Amino acid sequence: MSGQPIEQRYINNPNMPVSESEHQLVEELLKQAYTEGAIDTTQFFKLLEQLWAAETGAALFPVLQVLPASLRNTDPVLGGDRVGGAPGEAPKGPSLFQRRR
Repeated sequence: MSGQPIEQRYINNPNMPVSESEHQLVEELLKQAYTEGAIDTTQFFKLLEQLWAAETGAALFPVLQVLPASLRNTDPVLGGDRVGGAPGEAPKGPSLFQRRR
């Protein structure tokens, strides 16, 4: 799944539960999208509410679709190749948004 959008995990499994670490990762991605100007303040807070209310992939999917492709393409929790963090754990710090060379 490396390099695929993070929502790919839920396409064939829409009833899959969303873990705490996945919620945290997506929150960090939303913060990055907001910082980069990809989403405005109103949208940011609306998406945060949707994110934390999401219990399944089907509920999380609309939040993920708003993220820019550059932020959705890889992550360690969902099988991607972002740098940093232990397997199954959202990475911390600036390495979350750096790509391997």
